[in-house]
Amino acid sequence: MSPAKVGLPLGRDSTVTRQARFVRHSLRSMRPEIHGVRSKRRAPSVTQRRELRRQVLSRRRSGRAWSTSTALLALSAIGCGETPGAPAPAAPRTGFVTVVVNVNGNGTDPDGFSASLGGRSVTLQPNTPTTVASVPPGSYALRLSGLAPQCATNADTASAAVVAGDTAAVRFVVTCYGAVAFEEAVTPDNFQAVYLGEDGRIVQLTTGAGRNYLQDWSPDGARVLFETDRNGNLDLYTVRADGSDLRRLTTHPYQDEQPHWSPDGRWIVFHRTPYQSGPFEHAWLNLVSADGTAEKVLLDTLHRDFDPTWAPDGSQIIFSCDRFGRIWDLCSVKLDGTGLRSVLYSDGAQHAEWSPDSARVAFQSFAGGQAIWIAGVDGSNAASLTPGLVSFDFAWSPDGARLVLATYDGAGGYSIQRVNRDGTGLTALTPIPDAAGDGRWSPDGTRIAFYSQRGGEQQIWVMNPDGSGMHPITSGPEPKFHPRWNPRARPGANGAAAVADASPAGDDRLAPLALPAAREPRAWRPPHGRCARAAGLAIIVMPCGP
Repeated sequence: MSPAKVGLPLGRDSTVTRQARFVRHSLRSMRPEIHGVRSKRRAPSVTQRRELRRQVLSRRRSGRAWSTSTALLALSAIGCGETPGAPAPAAPRTGFVTVVVNVNGNGTDPDGFSASLGGRSVTLQPNTPTTVASVPPGSYALRLSGLAPQCATNADTASAAVVAGDTAAVRFVVTCYGAVAFEEAVTPDNFQAVYLGEDGRIVQLTTGAGRNYLQDWSPDGARVLFETDRNGNLDLYTVRADGSDLRRLTTHPYQDEQPHWSPDGRWIVFHRTPYQSGPFEHAWLNLVSADGTAEKVLLDTLHRDFDPTWAPDGSQIIFSCDRFGRIWDLCSVKLDGTGLRSVLYSDGAQHAEWSPDSARVAFQSFAGGQAIWIAGVDGSNAASLTPGLVSFDFAWSPDGARLVLATYDGAGGYSIQRVNRDGTGLTALTPIPDAAGDGRWSPDGTRIAFYSQRGGEQQIWVMNPDGSGMHPITSGPEPKFHPRWNPRARPGANGAAAVADASPAGDDRLAPLALPAAREPRAWRPPHGRCARAAGLAIIVMPCGP
C-alpha cells in the first residue's frame, strides 16, 4: 500500500521522504560489499528483496535504523538461502559396509552368494560390490554362504569395523571352475555324460538307459563325442555342449570304440571289432566324417589295429598293431592310408599319444611291469617314466614339458603324480590313501582335473599343477569320473577388481574392473574431487576429506 493512501505527508523534506533517501543512500554505499557477497552466494529472489526493503523501511519508520553491517548480514543470510538461527545438520549416526566377492578361476556361481551382517542377509553377485546402508557403528563378523559345488574359498568369514558416516570395505575371494565334462554312474548299467559349464550350470548331455562313455571334444569346443550301447552294440554319437542336436555317427552292428576327433574337426578315427565278447582277435581302423555322412576303412580288416590317436598336425595317426610279425607294435599311418610304418616294439604298447610339439611319443607298456613310457617319434631312446612303480592313464601338459599320470603302490594306494618328460621330478600330487585318477590338464595348463574318492564319495576335483588349491567341483551320491576339459575353456584368471563409488548419501555407483590373470592395475585415478582407498582388490571411492 502506497504512503499516499494512508495520508502520510509527501513533501520534499517530509520525514518519510528523508527516510527513503537514507535507505537508498545506505544501499548504494553497501553495493561493493553486497557485490562481494553475491559473487560467493546465491542471489536473493525478488520476493526476498521486497521483504528486506519492507523490513528496512519499517525499522526506519519506527526509529530503529539498521546499520550497514546488520543489513549486510541479512542479505548474506538471504543469499545463502538460510534462515538466521537455523540448527546445524545432525551428525550421521550410522555407516556403510561395501561387500564384494572376487571370483577366481574360469567358472562362476550363477545364483550368486549371500552373507550375514548383523542379523541381515545380503545378496551378492560375483565381482559386483554391494553396499549396505544404515549400519550402526561397531564391529561385525560377516560370513559368506551359498557357494555352489564348483566354488570354494579359503576364508568364509571377514570382519568389518563400522564408523558413523564412513564406509567399511569387506572382500571375499572365491575360486570357481567350469567347462568340464565328465561321466556319472547312475547305476552300474547306466552311465551318463554331464557338462559343468563356465556359467556354473549343469547340462545333462545324455539321458535314457544304457552306458554312455565320454570320449572327446570337437576342436572348437562345440560338441562332445561319446560311445553308447543304447542300441545293443557300441555306436558313436555327438551332441552339442548345451545337450541339443544329438547326432548318431555310426550304425554298424559291430563295436565302435576309442574315437578321437581330428585337429581340423573334419574326421573322427576309431577302431571297430566284430566281437561283443570273447577273444580280441580282429580290429581295424575306421574314419567317419564329423557329421556322419561319410565313412571308410583306413587300412584293412585282417589285423588287430586299435587305440588310434592323431598327430598334433593331423597328418598321421598312431595306433597299436600286430603287423610286422609282432603283436604289440606301435605303428603310424597317414590319413590316406599310405606311409604305414612301425614306430617301436614294446610288450603291450598301447594308448600312445604324441607330445604337443610332435617330438616325442608317450605310451603304456607292460615291458618289465605296467608303466608309462616315452620315446622319440622314431622309437629311439624309449624309457619308463616310473621305473619300479605301476603307472597308467597319462596326459601331456599343453606345453609338452610334463605329464600327469596315475600310479599304484601295490598295497591298495592310488595317486596322481606329475613327471617331467625326461623322467625327472616325479612328484605325488594327491594323497596315496585316496583313490584318484583320470588326471587331465586345463587348456592353459594352470589346473588339473581328476576324480578322487574321499569321504565315501567319488567326485571330480581340480588342483594346481603343484597339488595345491585342491577342491571338488561336483557333489551328489553318484560316482563321477573321466573328466575332460572343453578345449575352448577360458584361462583360469586370478579374479577381478571391484570399484565402488560410495557416498554417505547412498548414491553409490559401482563399476567392476576385470583384471588379467595374476595382474593388478599399474595406475588408476579416481574421478575429480574423489579419493580412493583400497581393501585388497576392492577399491572404495569416496569424497576427499578427513
